[in-house]
Amino acid sequence: AMPIGVAVSKQGRIFISYPRLVDDVEFTVAELKQPLEKNGNPVPYPNAEIHKLDLASPSEKLLCVQGMTIDARDRLWLLDHAKIKQNLVPSGGPKLVGIDLNGDRIVKKILFPESVASANSTLNDVRVDLRWGEDG
Repeated sequence: AMPIGVAVSKQGRIFISYPRLVDDVEFTVAELKQPLEKNGNPVPYPNAEIHKLDLASPSEKLLCVQGMTIDARDRLWLLDHAKIKQNLVPSGGPKLVGIDLNGDRIVKKILFPESVASANSTLNDVRVDLRWGEDG
């Protein structure tokens, strides 16, 4: 599978995304564990369970992450556009997921309504501006 997105934390942790637009992949976000070994394998992040394809509960899974970034507080933000191959985007699938890298746990999830992410959309890039509001 071809990785598309990459993000590196302040501690040097490396995260990559594998959108499910073309390739059949087991996971759509992975961490490359350090030190990198020759032919080392990416590890599903934050866990393998969240990557299992379950279109019955798309808001609870990572379906197709392409864009990602790490904010100034060292949180990983994943933009899940939820479009798998050329299928329509499932309702409740498009979302922005924030993960605290200190505990490797989801701390924020913002679901995008169809007025923002239609059934034919493919959200791509994300940036986080912490100057706005308490959470940015």
